[in-house]
Amino acid sequence: MRIMGKEESAITVTLALIITIGSYLLGRVDLWLTALFTVGVMDWIAGSVHGCSAEGGWSAGTNFRGITRKLGILMVLVLCHQIDMVTAEAGNPGALRFLGSVWYLGHEGMSLLKNLKLMGVEIFPGVEAALSE
Repeated sequence: MRIMGKEESAITVTLALIITIGSYLLGRVDLWLTALFTVGVMDWIAGSVHGCSAEGGWSAGTNFRGITRKLGILMVLVLCHQIDMVTAEAGNPGALRFLGSVWYLGHEGMSLLKNLKLMGVEIFPGVEAALSE
């Protein structure tokens, strides 16, 4: 059995702390939240790639605004989950985080499609129709 070094232990403890705090702030990680994170990362990547190929080239400022926008989405979802916890304590099961996740998933999906179209990717009509409804 191998014993972890100080650096590995520090990384493990840091990741465990981030996951613990994230679980408290956002609640249970369900499929909606997983899909939102996945689509958000894909949107950020597509936006960055498009930015590299755009006329002005990649911009750190634009990239930073994209990341801060996604952090803002997480903050809204944290707020939704906190409200859900309070209303659940009062006997009313909350659904704000679920609804927020669904709404932001659609929003991020449309943003991803827009970035992909700007890159010249042809979008399957069924995907576009599903996200526009």
